[in-house]
Amino acid sequence: SSGINAEWPLRPGELAEIVEQLNEHQESEDKQLECVAPIPPMILNPVDRGRRFYNENGRTFDPMEEHKHHMQIVSHIWTEAERQTFKEKFGQHGKVFHKIASHIPTKTVAQCIQFYYFSKKKKVPTATLR
Repeated sequence: SSGINAEWPLRPGELAEIVEQLNEHQESEDKQLECVAPIPPMILNPVDRGRRFYNENGRTFDPMEEHKHHMQIVSHIWTEAERQTFKEKFGQHGKVFHKIASHIPTKTVAQCIQFYYFSKKKKVPTATLR
């Protein structure tokens, strides 16, 4: 309740008075809000302008070295018996990895696929497919 009472039709100049009263009321509300929650300046000071966020999460300095390290980890996970079973079953089933994985209880289908593609350049037999 801002104390504005208007009856229709308005007399000349009354609309201007109402608008002026509303502006004054708005200005007083703005001043009250500035006291409660001051608005920070929109331009950063020189110290804050110099700050940067550097994210090196996942940064790779030498991709080949990381790949070699990953290959070593993958090759050490598989025992010689598991490798032999994989080779035998690959010879029987080809790239039907869910059938190969069913014969190696400690490995998932994803692990068999990963092993195949990581060891593919080495000695995985492909000529013995039936």
